[in-house]
Amino acid sequence: MTTSVTAQTIINGALRLLQVASTDVTITADESNDAFEALNQMVDGWSNESLMLYHVQLEQFTCTPGLNPHTIGVGGSFSTDVPIHIEASTVTVGGVDYPIIQIDYDDYAVIKLKTLQNVYPEYMYFDRNSPILGNLYMYPVPSTASIINLYSRKPLTQFASLTTPIQLPVGYAKALKYSLAVELAPEYQVSAGADVIQLAIAAKANLKRTNRRPLTLQIDPAALAVSGKRRFNIYTGQ
Repeated sequence: MTTSVTAQTIINGALRLLQVASTDVTITADESNDAFEALNQMVDGWSNESLMLYHVQLEQFTCTPGLNPHTIGVGGSFSTDVPIHIEASTVTVGGVDYPIIQIDYDDYAVIKLKTLQNVYPEYMYFDRNSPILGNLYMYPVPSTASIINLYSRKPLTQFASLTTPIQLPVGYAKALKYSLAVELAPEYQVSAGADVIQLAIAAKANLKRTNRRPLTLQIDPAALAVSGKRRFNIYTGQ
């Protein structure tokens, strides 16, 4: 279930909470534009709160053999919006998906032979090089045009204009209205009020509880070495 709202609707609601706007008081175009900028800045900030991102998107890309790194971003090797975070990734070979372990820069840095190639990349380091183009370092480097499956969280969609409708999941319109009232209060030199602040906090908390992922049971990869299924990698600690 989704809710269709416009930026103007959220702004009007937020300013009514501050008692700046009412049925008798109409806000000016300048006030609407200022509030619109504040709204999109707030949405932009929410993209850095992982539990505010409600969707994990699955995308498939074809590797360029021998290329390292692959760029990710509009116009890059993997042409799509740069993700905020890659939750998981796999490589498809012969119709079978094999997991790729996500590592950080310090793990990737200690790999000595970064040019080693293989059909199955085992590790991936995602470097958010810039807001529009990131780097994906895979090890070993893909030697064939394998299919890489990325499960990622993308930034929240900002409002295109004051009157353009946008579809929001349940609960987001309320969180936006109350949170925007708290954001705008200093600009009008008024207090949002304890009740508005508490409702803004509660609305975001409810969304984060809904978006929270349950933890799955995991085992230290080193323990698998006993069975011979997998060896412990001293370079990555996994």
